[in-house]
Amino acid sequence: MNKGIIMEVKQNYAIIMNDDGHMDKISKKKNMAIGQKIFYFEEDIIRTNNIRNIRSNSFMKTIGSIAALFLIAFTFFYQLSYKEAAYAVVSLDINPSIQIEVDNNKTILKVEGMNDDGKNINFKELKGLNINEGIQKIKNILVEKNYLKENRDVLVAFALVNEDENTDYEESVFGTIKSTFKSEKVTYVKGKKEDVEEAKSAGISLGRYEVLQVADEDAKKEIDKAPVKEITELIKDKENVIQWGDDEDSEKVKVPGSEVVDKVENNTANTDNNSNNTNSSNNNNDGIKKPVINGAVDSSSNANTNNNNNNNNSGTQKPEDDIIIEVPPENKVPEETVPPNKEETIPEKEPAKPSGNDNPSENEDNSNDSGNDNKNQENDKLPVQGETK
Repeated sequence: MNKGIIMEVKQNYAIIMNDDGHMDKISKKKNMAIGQKIFYFEEDIIRTNNIRNIRSNSFMKTIGSIAALFLIAFTFFYQLSYKEAAYAVVSLDINPSIQIEVDNNKTILKVEGMNDDGKNINFKELKGLNINEGIQKIKNILVEKNYLKENRDVLVAFALVNEDENTDYEESVFGTIKSTFKSEKVTYVKGKKEDVEEAKSAGISLGRYEVLQVADEDAKKEIDKAPVKEITELIKDKENVIQWGDDEDSEKVKVPGSEVVDKVENNTANTDNNSNNTNSSNNNNDGIKKPVINGAVDSSSNANTNNNNNNNNSGTQKPEDDIIIEVPPENKVPEETVPPNKEETIPEKEPAKPSGNDNPSENEDNSNDSGNDNKNQENDKLPVQGETK
């Protein structure tokens, strides 16, 4: 049994290229088609003149090789172009229902209207623009045509076509939607890649298809025409839905894949952290670092400071953090109670006479001086020559 690919189909026969690259002419069977892989037997092969068969095989082998290469190249570029053509889908429902196809670089490849109002708008000029600029232009068009009025409800849906998750990509698109429609009441829903094909089959936008999955039977009948305000009420409690309006702080809107952003809460947290740091610093300074007081000084505090630091005679200690506490001038203590600073010169006192034998050398000198005085007194008492007793 042989296996091969059908390269050509004629009225009564077909040309097959087998696994060895040779061409065989076999009897035609039902439902044969070019490119189809089949199994065939030796008896299915139509034998012809050997010379003619050799020429035919050589020619068909060349043709078959070229066709195979073309088929491989076509398949490769088709898959590549398909991947680039539909990386993600964004739909906008206001009154016109609009769907945008974007590539992996966020470049708009196609914008189409999904209902009558959407199909009446020409979006061809948006092709090739970045999605940031494209969505802004779509909003401008809707405003010019009076479709989008202040505080109108907007249903936005997003889905990746070829991947299950790309947080950075989605956050970028989400940021564009949030900045463009910051004055409208927006309902944002994230869909799955399977939902994109299902929505196309149903002939509705991705956003309306997401609503369709949770709507009751009556709502499903009018899902393509129902006002956005009504259908968003059906999905507002779903897990994959985010809502914000013009009366809310846009900073509190949760970005997909991250926590709620709340400036007020962040500032409160920062204040608490600063307070904790201050308390920690104060606790570390208790009993160790005392502030320099520009004014009155407590003498008892100075005495304690002197006991703790023998090298500081001024009665104050300057902390490393240079904490200064100002005391009102009227509460100052008279200056005479303030201990002298290091810079002031203290008059030297006369040294007291040593007592006892604390200094033997000084005692010996004093003893000699005393002996000399006694001798002088005795000499005064001796008679002078020529003087009569």
